[in-house]
Amino acid sequence: MNSLFARKRLPRSGAPHHVVLIHGIWDTFRKMAKMERALRGAGFEPLVITLAPNGGQAALDTLGEQVHRQIEHRVPQKARFSIVGFSMGGLVARSYMRQFGDPERIATFVSLAAPNQGTWVAWLDNKTGVRDMRPGSAFLSSIDADATRFSKTRWITIRTPFDLLILPSTSTMLPWAKNFSFPVLAHPLLVTNPRVLDCIIHALDADPIST
Repeated sequence: MNSLFARKRLPRSGAPHHVVLIHGIWDTFRKMAKMERALRGAGFEPLVITLAPNGGQAALDTLGEQVHRQIEHRVPQKARFSIVGFSMGGLVARSYMRQFGDPERIATFVSLAAPNQGTWVAWLDNKTGVRDMRPGSAFLSSIDADATRFSKTRWITIRTPFDLLILPSTSTMLPWAKNFSFPVLAHPLLVTNPRVLDCIIHALDADPIST
């Protein structure tokens, strides 16, 4: 795979490839700043979503509604786009897809260290959104049951085996996705790691937007 910097290019011609970026728990839009710059430098049109509250207080379906409102306001109507969701943001993205997503519009979904099968850490906190992230939760069952609608979407998961927030780290993996693992030393570093960013750019490139 080429390096991130080698993949930089001039802005694309034709319809822009919008990429929605969703931060994780306790984070803000600033968490996605390096990824936003990398994607813009590679010719994409990134859009960073803001989630509030961001500490697990709100149900993930409520945050999915926030994503819907921001996409409707900032992505052109009927335009196709891709989504990258980090940590809790990956589950919020899947909630958006279940509640509001149009399978014809979502080209690629990248789940970056998201607890798709739950995380044991969620048993340490009783907030509503954190309970949604517990293994076997009704929320996780609902988003899995809806995934078949997005058979035309390219699904990518990325994890690090050294993750101490997503336990086990293999919880990120999905049987219908292409699953990647990078030896990044800590959960928060996945959003800035050059190899991870390059993997995301490569995944987005592999599924071009129809004009």
